[in-house]
Amino acid sequence: MMTTFTDWDILRNLLLAARWTLLLSLVAFVGGTLVTLPLLFMRLLQHKWLTRLVRGYTALFQGTPLLMQLFLAFFGVGLFGIDVAPWTAASLALTFYTSAFLVDIWYGSIRALPKGQWEASRLSRPDLWSDAVAGSLRRRRSASVSRRRWGLLSR
Repeated sequence: MMTTFTDWDILRNLLLAARWTLLLSLVAFVGGTLVTLPLLFMRLLQHKWLTRLVRGYTALFQGTPLLMQLFLAFFGVGLFGIDVAPWTAASLALTFYTSAFLVDIWYGSIRALPKGQWEASRLSRPDLWSDAVAGSLRRRRSASVSRRRWGLLSR
């Protein structure tokens, strides 16, 4: 017997799946931010081997298709006898994928700040991340981060 699908059935299934898409995107973006912070500080230290390590990480995750990363996170880990839940595999793959792009976005926005703004910030307040620098960084990276966030949702 053949089942017929109505418009309501399709819409209901899409709405049920949308909550998982939003939740997975949120987990990936928050996790990607947490992975990005240590990688960003490693790159800002400008040690030769740390910079190469971070560049290799970003090249690996930016240079391979996301679908392949998802397959490797689920099926590839299973080859080593480790059973991974689909939710965990998708979360990890999307987290690493997101962090690879966020490292470059945040590093570029930090490097784009004029040296005079850093000097003025140091003279006016002793802490490195004063309101002037943090606000400028937020403005410089907000468009790129927003595009990355929507790009993650659309995949």
